[in-house]
Amino acid sequence: MSRIGFTRSPSGSTIVPTDTDPTRPAVLFTAFEPSGDEHAGQVIAALRARRPDIAIFAAGGPKMRAAGAGIILDTTHDAVMGIPGIGKILEHRRHNRAIAGWLDSNPVALHMPVDSPAANFPIASLARARGIKVYQLVASQLWAWAPWRIGRTRRLVDRLLCILPFEEEWFRSRGVDAEYVGHPIFGETFDDAAIDEVVATLPASSLRLAILPGSRPGEIEKNYPTMLRAFLELRRRRPALQGVVAATNDRLAQRIGEINRAVAGGEVDGLRLVEGQANAVIRWSSVCVATSGTVTLRVCRHGRALVAMFRVNPLLWGLVGRWMIRTRYILLPNIVMNREIIPELAPYFGGAGRLIETLDRLISDEAAQRSQVEAQAELAAVFGDRSAAQRAAELIDQAVPSASER
Repeated sequence: MSRIGFTRSPSGSTIVPTDTDPTRPAVLFTAFEPSGDEHAGQVIAALRARRPDIAIFAAGGPKMRAAGAGIILDTTHDAVMGIPGIGKILEHRRHNRAIAGWLDSNPVALHMPVDSPAANFPIASLARARGIKVYQLVASQLWAWAPWRIGRTRRLVDRLLCILPFEEEWFRSRGVDAEYVGHPIFGETFDDAAIDEVVATLPASSLRLAILPGSRPGEIEKNYPTMLRAFLELRRRRPALQGVVAATNDRLAQRIGEINRAVAGGEVDGLRLVEGQANAVIRWSSVCVATSGTVTLRVCRHGRALVAMFRVNPLLWGLVGRWMIRTRYILLPNIVMNREIIPELAPYFGGAGRLIETLDRLISDEAAQRSQVEAQAELAAVFGDRSAAQRAAELIDQAVPSASER
């Protein structure tokens, strides 16, 4: 007999029924930004293939839905980075209340929070209070900015599935049961034919700049205008330059188009906007500019020369940021390799001048491009090609008993 669990949409105005079968073991995934949605979607697809008897539900987004999870809340729209505003805090509180009610109505064997500790840990606490195991996918980067917060991870997480090679030892040495499962980007299997089909539609030129402005609205607002101004000046210097902007979804594509018109006064000559095709845009490029974050690893996987930036408020950085960050570098490739293999313009202050000159030097220096690509190959070897999704699915399989075993 099925049980009906109820929850509310993010607006709190629509009741969404969810059919569950209490005889089937269930797993609840929770993710709060596009990268978490993508990581979770890969694990869900692998888990469904491995354990079709498990019912999979998610507070998440379109990638988790496409992988086969029953979505109880849409939580990956309008993701924020850093300190959330009051509206986002209130939304998370509504999410927590809705999920608490859903957990009370539906039997769950395992909660799988994905990244986003500020949003996910309150839900993990709800799960632990109900006797539910918690396996976290993507470790909180406490090694970078808040090592003193390790106690919360020890209390709430039964097992931590890390995606950066050095994290397993770091967390284990601090009393957390952690395992490096691989990184989703380096274990990803590309559909080369589909990617090449998109690449064939992009502009042909000897100078090709991919612009990767991020997956969060806040990243776009902070960084894309500077990237756009850099492109405009570089194209003035080098008329053959063609650019393609990779937008992660239609809402961000619309906002990027608005910024183009505001900064350039209309459509931008030599600049194409492409939605949802980051792999193709990177493969097409000869040089990339990106925000700091996971996308820098994606560029390294493709072996393309890269400059990365992230604009911050200089006052906030001076008062807080520079004292909180514990790592020598900001970019993930540089952190993993413990040297600057990618030009690192983070934190970034001021106008577009520093970005323009750094990109111009890289575009004109083929030897520097080759050296960077060789270092990226070293980085890929450190990560290895293991499938994070398959290993995560295997660990979930071991943690969730079948209906006959319960």
